[in-house]
Amino acid sequence: MARRSCPANLAVASSLTLSTALALSGTNTCSGSVGAIAGAILGASFWNWHSDMLRVRARKPAPLRVVITGSSRGIGKALAREFLRAGDRVVVTSRSLADAQAAAAALVGEGVGGAPRSVIGLACDVGDAGSVEALAGAAMHQLGGVDVWINNAGTSGGFQMFKEQSLEVMESVVRTNLVGCLLCTRVALRTLGSQPTGGHVFNMDGAGAGGGPTPGFATYGATKAGIAQLLESVVRERAGKASGREGGGAALHNLSPGMALTDLLLAGATPGTKAAFNVLCEQPETVAAHLVPRMRALAARRSAGGHYLRYLTPARVLACFLAAPLRRGRYFDPAGRARYKSEAERVALAEGRRRGPRGRPAPLALLYSGSIALSYLMLATQAHAQHGM
Repeated sequence: MARRSCPANLAVASSLTLSTALALSGTNTCSGSVGAIAGAILGASFWNWHSDMLRVRARKPAPLRVVITGSSRGIGKALAREFLRAGDRVVVTSRSLADAQAAAAALVGEGVGGAPRSVIGLACDVGDAGSVEALAGAAMHQLGGVDVWINNAGTSGGFQMFKEQSLEVMESVVRTNLVGCLLCTRVALRTLGSQPTGGHVFNMDGAGAGGGPTPGFATYGATKAGIAQLLESVVRERAGKASGREGGGAALHNLSPGMALTDLLLAGATPGTKAAFNVLCEQPETVAAHLVPRMRALAARRSAGGHYLRYLTPARVLACFLAAPLRRGRYFDPAGRARYKSEAERVALAEGRRRGPRGRPAPLALLYSGSIALSYLMLATQAHAQHGM
């Protein structure tokens, strides 16, 4: 189905409302064209955002078979929970079989996975080729195939200046984040690509993926910088523009969780950085609730590779900073002490909200309508004040 563009009447209505308000205000600081343009942008932005939500919610694929590496806790476990809520079957993994099975049991205990066999805990050391091959074989056997494979396993190595970092820590970070990603991506593309229906492989990025500096986490940032390059190379290969067509039936994409409040992010955090976390961070469950429907939508339409699904978009960053006064102290007090709820409490609270009335587009429509009404009211008030002088 082709993407619908913003209806002209919505953009025009927004444009006329704000331009009229500016005209009534009699202000000389800006022309009516500014209001017209701003109103049109508001209308278009609302429609595009609303349409995106409709597309995500409309595409409901058949139950998927999902593998997530590094999913015994944090963002990986939160992703597993969301897939289970959608009716999918999931393999959660950890280096430790006991940890993987404990995570699977916890998810079953939450009641989000339906039958106990909806979630399976398996051991996998992503830096070991044999272990990754064994995971692929076990997942194919246990699930009867794999539709989505997410490479989430990662480690930061802790906060430390690069020149002071030990060789053991450096090797561990590179082995897990970079070598592990390469090994898992290669095996996943081959495994999913061998299926008649293909599949989708997602690599999780992190700080440094865009090439920016990561002081105190130099090795971690260097490993993540290769994620975007790997995506571009594999997509080009799949398009036949380079030699080799391994994994031609599977599509590769990237995921960007933004600043999820996990142990990895909190390593080396100071009270100052924690104050910034109050503004920009979200809990893993919030990030997962955003990313999973979009991954499932890609699977539903069997999309080609190369998608980069992001939680912390520029628009979201702007909204966070605009709401900064309201976000002060959300997760940490001024001394940097944690004040957020435990995972179990957050999950229980989220379940309670899910059982309540639904209708996600309604708050968005209210926000849009409110922004237009507030803009009109402010400008009309200014006009009244000026005429009364």
